Amino acid sequence: MDAFSVMYEMRVEELPESIRPSSNQSYIKAMETSAIDVIPETMVEPIALEPLPPIMRWGYAIKASELMDIAVEGGYDEPTFRDSGGSIGGRVAALAHISKTIGDDVDLSLVHCEGDLTLLICICTNRDLRKGARRISKKLKEFLNWTPGCLRPIGL
Repeated sequence: MDAFSVMYEMRVEELPESIRPSSNQSYIKAMETSAIDVIPETMVEPIALEPLPPIMRWGYAIKASELMDIAVEGGYDEPTFRDSGGSIGGRVAALAHISKTIGDDVDLSLVHCEGDLTLLICICTNRDLRKGARRISKKLKEFLNWTPGCLRPIGL
């Protein structure tokens, strides 16, 4: 093995098998990736000749009913349909309330994680890391009353 191959193998060994760049990488495998608590360097800054990693979204998983509760907490008074996925207006109101409370913008994404579709309050992606993502993450965790291990990558 040449020096580049050895260095490359060392860089990707920390990645879950389902998103490790290889000839048998697939969208289906990536959708089954488990949650990751720390963004691996390889996912952010591939070096010359390395394949680009899949786009992953980083944030916190949330149930639609919890999102509707946040909307109501923020003053949303229209029907929320909280038991059937939530209203679009309720989702927008919840995001506005979260952003206003923590002082930073967040997005809502529907992502694949561990084989399931999951709603995610998204802070950034591995290809567009925000300045202050850790600070935003801390404020969002406090707002949501979250515990460790809730950081979710998004599979594609």
